[in-house]
Amino acid sequence: MNHWQFARKLARQKRREVDQLHPGERAAALVAAAAGARVAKHGNRSVSGKSGSADVLEGLGVELDISPADAIHGIDRNGFSFLFAPLFHQSMKYAIVPRREIGIPSIFNHLGPLTNPVAAECYLLGVNRAENTRRFTEVLMGLGCEHSLVVHGEDGMDEITLSGPTHVVEQRHGNVSEFTLAPEDFGLERAPLERFRMPDRGTAIRTARAVIQGEGEPHHENLVLLNAAAGIYLGGRADSIADGLAVARDSGTVAEHPTLERDGPPQHPAHRRRRAGRRSQHGHPHHPEHRPGDQPGRDVPAAT
Repeated sequence: MNHWQFARKLARQKRREVDQLHPGERAAALVAAAAGARVAKHGNRSVSGKSGSADVLEGLGVELDISPADAIHGIDRNGFSFLFAPLFHQSMKYAIVPRREIGIPSIFNHLGPLTNPVAAECYLLGVNRAENTRRFTEVLMGLGCEHSLVVHGEDGMDEITLSGPTHVVEQRHGNVSEFTLAPEDFGLERAPLERFRMPDRGTAIRTARAVIQGEGEPHHENLVLLNAAAGIYLGGRADSIADGLAVARDSGTVAEHPTLERDGPPQHPAHRRRRAGRRSQHGHPHHPEHRPGDQPGRDVPAAT
């Protein structure tokens, strides 16, 4: 077996892994927006897998083919906008074919989250390796980010996970801390990673739709809510991630968010909008019993 054949074999193995990851952070962005956070979600169709952010959100009714100006204005109008990467970074189209041929995550998967066009003050960023949490935090600081959470699940998920601990690096106005979150910290049950694997785009869309309709499996719903809680905290709508989880559970009419198609899923009766008006100083480990000092909340966009 030559080097090229080995690389292709490795690519097929890695593709199977990345293809099956959960669409939690896509649905979480909508939940956070429904809770009052202003969210700028930047992403693309899948290139190194089967289900990218654009694929799932389009399946939920989010319109992709809009002008960059309308996409930016959507944040002010609706509290949420999906910034479709090809519309903002047109030169990147030349990398699509090589990326698909390689078939595994590359440097371009790292560039995407860091090139969000809105230059947001707050970032929630998931990374694929624990050593990248500190590295990406330093990059975000260099980009002028005021408050960030860079997360990595010990199971390999690039978001806050329910199958085990999540390593977190939080940065606030240049002050950096590291800590670990576990599902038990929030009264949530662990669930094995296998329950979050998505074999194809259709499954990912159906799973996300069920969650925003209030009809998802408990482990899917809890994963989405926990990641939304981090965005709600960053967006200044809660004093901690734990408080953000309570806000997320009562987060508004997610299924009828203006960003989604009007003939989309019906409103879940348990969703009623509530806004938290204040947020903390430097608040970790975000345990439900942790009550740091208050700081007036700000209506700033959070990038994901």
